[in-house]
Amino acid sequence: MDTVTLILVATLIVVLSLIAYTGGNENEDKIKQIPGLNQSQSKNGQIIIGEFSKFLEDLHKRFGTIASFYHNNKYAVSIADPELLKPLRQLEIVSTEMFDQFQIVTGKESFMLQDLEEIKRRRKLYAHHFMLRACKSYTDCFLEIANEYVEKWKKLSKDDHIPLMETTLEATLKGILRTSYGDYFKDEKSLKHFKKLLVNVSLLMEKEIKANSTEEMEMNQNVGKIRAIVKHILSSRERDTSASTDRNVFIDVLLEDGQSTEAQMGDSMLFIMAGYDPTGRLIMWILYELASQPELQEKLYEELKSVLGDDDISLAILPKLHYLGQIVDEIIRYRFHSLFTARIIPKELKLANYVIPANSTLYLPLGIPFTNDKYYTNPEKFDPEHFSAENSKLRNPYAWKPFGYAGKRQCPGQSYARTIISVYLAQWVRQFRFVLVPNQKINIVRGMMLRPEVDILNEDTRQIPGLSPSESKDGQVIFAEFSLYLADLHKRFGPVVSFYQNNQYAVSIAHPDLLKQLRHLEITPTDLFTQFEIVSGKEAFGFQELEEIRRRRKLYDHHFMLKSCKSFSDCFVEIAKEYVEKWKKLGKDHQLRLMDVISEATLKGILRTSYGDYFKDEKSLQHFKKLLVNVSMLLEKQLLPNSPEEVDMKKYVEEINTIVKQILATRVRETTDSDVERNLFIDVLLEDTKSEAAQLADSTIFIMAGYDVTGKTIMWTLYELAKQPELQEKLYEELKSVLGDNSTSLETIPQLQYLGQVIDETIRYRLKTIFAARNNPEDLKLGNYLIPANSRLYLNLGETFMDNKHYANAEKFDPEHFSVVNSRKRHPYAWKPFGFAGKRQCPGQSYVRTKISIYLAEWIRQFRFKLVPDQNLKFVQGMIIRPEDDILVTLEPRH
Repeated sequence: MDTVTLILVATLIVVLSLIAYTGGNENEDKIKQIPGLNQSQSKNGQIIIGEFSKFLEDLHKRFGTIASFYHNNKYAVSIADPELLKPLRQLEIVSTEMFDQFQIVTGKESFMLQDLEEIKRRRKLYAHHFMLRACKSYTDCFLEIANEYVEKWKKLSKDDHIPLMETTLEATLKGILRTSYGDYFKDEKSLKHFKKLLVNVSLLMEKEIKANSTEEMEMNQNVGKIRAIVKHILSSRERDTSASTDRNVFIDVLLEDGQSTEAQMGDSMLFIMAGYDPTGRLIMWILYELASQPELQEKLYEELKSVLGDDDISLAILPKLHYLGQIVDEIIRYRFHSLFTARIIPKELKLANYVIPANSTLYLPLGIPFTNDKYYTNPEKFDPEHFSAENSKLRNPYAWKPFGYAGKRQCPGQSYARTIISVYLAQWVRQFRFVLVPNQKINIVRGMMLRPEVDILNEDTRQIPGLSPSESKDGQVIFAEFSLYLADLHKRFGPVVSFYQNNQYAVSIAHPDLLKQLRHLEITPTDLFTQFEIVSGKEAFGFQELEEIRRRRKLYDHHFMLKSCKSFSDCFVEIAKEYVEKWKKLGKDHQLRLMDVISEATLKGILRTSYGDYFKDEKSLQHFKKLLVNVSMLLEKQLLPNSPEEVDMKKYVEEINTIVKQILATRVRETTDSDVERNLFIDVLLEDTKSEAAQLADSTIFIMAGYDVTGKTIMWTLYELAKQPELQEKLYEELKSVLGDNSTSLETIPQLQYLGQVIDETIRYRLKTIFAARNNPEDLKLGNYLIPANSRLYLNLGETFMDNKHYANAEKFDPEHFSVVNSRKRHPYAWKPFGFAGKRQCPGQSYVRTKISIYLAEWIRQFRFKLVPDQNLKFVQGMIIRPEDDILVTLEPRH
């Protein structure tokens, strides 16, 4: 039969089918259209378990127990009707798309990503191990660990509190590792480190991991460390078993099966991740619910006392603990209803009155019936009676399939998991009454499974005031706008405030006592610099891993702190005097544009002392300055993709990069085979073994950050001195007294005490939008607050600058705020303009202060700066506050 004939026959069959469908008898057997979303409403992207289960729940609320949609443009059907699940037992092919999220953790060799026969083989092997051996040896080990915690808790005072999530996850991980991987972890420190890595991975798996994102970088780092540990565990066990060690743990099954190292690694990673996290959270939620409803806890205690007496729990006794079993089942139903699985339909499937086309993906949200009052009376209530023998008999068996809906693909470790949960709970509830500390606000986060946003803790731990997730601050961090946002939050909620940024929990801290406690934190979230990426590219040191940041920072610190000395100060004096000579030639009434001339002088200082004498004429310097000004102005805005602003930005940055490349190349030529002294910042970059891209990136960042901040600090100082002539005269008297007729030098700057006060006061008064950010890798107790791991911390250093508690009459410009007496009285962490901890302070601060001091000293000695009257000055909050129009001054020579 030729192709044309085939097409005609196929067309005829479709037409006849449509006639039969539209014109047949209207009866119960009529084929129905599956309700749902059309292709234009496709659900695209990676399957993120927590997010996707919510999508399925919403879909079923809208369309009923069977609903269709498109995922990545492929037809999919979701079935949440227990009556329809039974006919699907024969389906075995799991959609591997469902496991894409896990592949970054397990690699491609884990058993769930294999072909069907290999999946069956390994699953049978693992099920055999766990179902036969989750017995005496495992139970004894779980009992031993449970009792370790009993003894530990007995030593606590009555008012001590247990962080529930942290403790149950740790105990569960101990149980899994000791019973399945041998006694590898010999000390608490290494176990806690391993747990921390696993927690980091679990939290990252709640997000979509995009290629080359910060999250992907963090995930790869954590997974790499976990894999290195697991690999070491495997090799250690291989050595141990050769010395007649009993081979009865899960790791032995992997080693004896003859799988590749990658397969052993993949299944090890999968078992640890899938085991410790759900099991630990189950135990946590059970203890939480029992503490919330003490009468249930007492009922369980009575059962334990009745069945166990004074005996330890054992595998033989577990089935007799009926109420304990009901509680375990009820917590799964009540807190873990985001469970779902997926199958591929190899051929067209008739299901009730629906037809599902071949090769569709079938999603089975097994948890949706858990909240259906058809199967569970009052499902919104935690009630173990849902699983009484009587209620269980009345229920459709397919309304309760938490470990998978068909034996062939059920979780192989379910007996093992129930054993560890039961042993821990039995031992703990027998010994202690768990009581919830009052006044805790438990916010629930939907991730891989439900979890509390902050650990369930004690009454001394306060809820951080702030905004809810629905009020999330989304989008790119634009420094100018964001610093105002933080300032408003602190005015509203106080010195410690919480909010959400792009759905990540964040805390802003503007309290000096609390800032001191954060000195150890070093990891800056790289997306804080996303705004600058278009300028510097990803090779700038702020975007690198912590070790590389430390290395480069140490290099730059060494240069600026040791070499910001004679050669630099002499050059700054020379430039300052060039302007003195130029200004002496101006007429008495000549109006100087302050921002324009100061930014030019500052740029000259940076370029000449750090990049050599590249700009030979004023025209090329002015052009370069104009490009930098344009970029600074655009950095005050959010640059949308393909917007006119983004186009302009790219054009300016490309031209700046071209010039910086020429500067770098010129310096290479100058210093090759010559006696030129290599003492500039550019020489440090060129001598360091970094790529050209890194040299270019760090050069651009240094020029941008240096000229803009430094120039505006000098400009605002001169503006304030012109506004308050008595302050200018006081500074002049100090300069005359200390310097006489001599030039400013590095040695005399420390003696200019009032000049230092004036500079500090300008920074406090005009640069108060300063903030830093850190990631906290683990739960952090801060004062009476608990900040969960992997939150974002904003350290609002500038907020304290305007606090009357630290600066009397803070709204007034007054250099006396920094007198010796006032500085001694003040909390040291109320003044951290260059960063709050030595490890991450600005590396160029000594260099910057030297330049500002010399320019101001040389100019104030020669001229009296006066504001042109009747200027209507308006201020714009940019990266740093700036005047909308330039500030006009006149200069009156002092001699």
